[in-house]
Amino acid sequence: MTVGAILKDYKYEVAISFCVDDEQVAQGISDLISDKYPIFLYSKYQELLVGQDGVDIFTKVFKEDSRIVLILYREKWAKTPWTKVEENAIRERIFEEGTDFTVFISMDGNKPSWLSNRLIYQNYGRFGIDGIGAIVDKKIEEFGGIIREETIADQVGRQKREIARKKRAENYLLSAEVGFDHTNEINKIYKLLDKHVEELQNAGLPYDFSSSRNQLMYSIFGIQWGLTFVKMQHFRLKVYFGDEDHYRSKPNRPGKKANEILYSIRLNDSETIGWGKLNSQEDFKTSEELIISWVKEFLEITHKDYLKLNS
Repeated sequence: MTVGAILKDYKYEVAISFCVDDEQVAQGISDLISDKYPIFLYSKYQELLVGQDGVDIFTKVFKEDSRIVLILYREKWAKTPWTKVEENAIRERIFEEGTDFTVFISMDGNKPSWLSNRLIYQNYGRFGIDGIGAIVDKKIEEFGGIIREETIADQVGRQKREIARKKRAENYLLSAEVGFDHTNEINKIYKLLDKHVEELQNAGLPYDFSSSRNQLMYSIFGIQWGLTFVKMQHFRLKVYFGDEDHYRSKPNRPGKKANEILYSIRLNDSETIGWGKLNSQEDFKTSEELIISWVKEFLEITHKDYLKLNS
């Protein structure tokens, strides 16, 4: 960011660009930071924008009026009319100023194809709303923005919002929705598993991958090992390595570490549906993030197995 850009007075310290899927996350971030500096969040200004030229307004917000632009990126971002307008404005500004004004948060493990590999982007599952808020604070201060000190009234308001979010998450687990969402998220995991199996089968690795509805298997020299997802009662999910018989009888097979984790469905602070380790409030993951993390670990084990069996 140039000296001129740093010294410039901006209407907003940060503008948030997001898909409708991530509106709750965007709202959660807004709740966290809006007491400290002015932000642009479309849903906050929706009524004011009615009847105006949205293309011109959005272009000006993201290209000229905001010190920092926070992008909650997922694959469908820039494929809807308004996020496409926002993308065009952001890319034009990048061409003129570079990428210093941007903060990219990946919501689904993807990033824009045009984004330089040298630009660091963060994963939402790792940082969550509080972490993103801290990243934005640091970026604003770094580039000349002023963060207003939180007043007692601000603190009370923030705490009330946190309590309300926590209460909604607790009520969700007692609602009729949770059973439907549990089944829906399990089915989503099975579909994602099939997608990744197809990718692995076409990857040209020197071992065979196959799948059943809930299991990813590989075979090396006739030896099979699997990654299994099991729908459990009480809105839970069990994930483990190995088929049931092999897992129970030979958990310490060379090159393997028996691994079984129980997850329960829950809402995070932004009211996104996902999974958390049982009896733990940490390490929240959406179904997409959960399957990616386990498949990556599975591939590491597969690779080590292959190297040992070929040594």
